[in-house]
Amino acid sequence: QRSLWLSAPYSSRSSHVVWHESLIPAIMTDAEVQDEEITSLLAIYPDIVECSHPNLTINVRNDCLLTVTLPADYPSKSAPLMKLNDVWQARGHAAAIHQLLASEFDPGEPVLFSWIETLKGYLEEHCPEPEDEPAADLPETDRIHALTALTASLSTSQVQLEVIPTIHQGEPFTDRKSTFQAFVARVTSIQEVKSALHALKGNSKIARATHNMVAYRIQSDRGVIQDHDDDGESGAASRMQHLLQIMDVVNVVVIVSRWYGGIHLGPDRFKHINNATRNVLVEHGFAEKDASSKGRKK
Repeated sequence: QRSLWLSAPYSSRSSHVVWHESLIPAIMTDAEVQDEEITSLLAIYPDIVECSHPNLTINVRNDCLLTVTLPADYPSKSAPLMKLNDVWQARGHAAAIHQLLASEFDPGEPVLFSWIETLKGYLEEHCPEPEDEPAADLPETDRIHALTALTASLSTSQVQLEVIPTIHQGEPFTDRKSTFQAFVARVTSIQEVKSALHALKGNSKIARATHNMVAYRIQSDRGVIQDHDDDGESGAASRMQHLLQIMDVVNVVVIVSRWYGGIHLGPDRFKHINNATRNVLVEHGFAEKDASSKGRKK
């Protein structure tokens, strides 16, 4: 908010306001916002986004290429210009996709991250990629060779049933278009940690999260085994693991998913991730409500 200095006491007869420009916060230019947005996209989607400013090509899927041009007055006034590769024109989806993406633009707000995730969701719902041919459709000799190769690659000691822990979920919450949601499970081995994460990523929405951060602690005969994975959100999972330590919980894994909304949250993102971790542990009986505060006093 702008601060005002009054050069004289206010009265209905005479008063005037003097703006002190040093007190007015700097406003980012469109060019600065574009540079920051492009940097974020290249970090999040290094394999699908290419940029030659003001043009971007986004390989959303093997058969779907989105070309975007950023006007000079984006995002303050104008939306990006978009074009899909010709195959989607032929399939009759281009108009619907264009309308869907255009409806998401609000002047003043970067929109490219939202466009990518929305387009992914549209394709998954309306135009799923063809699945691999089932083994039954293969010639008999090919199926025999495939089965023989699979059997030879596995020993009896390697074949075991996967135990999937029961996974509990916390309440999702959103701040400036970024959504956070935590999940927790009781685990007694690293394999169960992997199984829990694999099971969660079987959900397409969770699999599409920008980050799925993991922290776990397991009690063993050799002491506590613990580890974490930031999944690209540098420093987040180590904070989660530290919270598990001070809450003194073991045999537990916590996964926090974040769907980035295109607006940087700064340090607030770590606060949200920690709160999500703490809340899901307390909500599902893995820790007491004041456990973290007790841990800090020790």
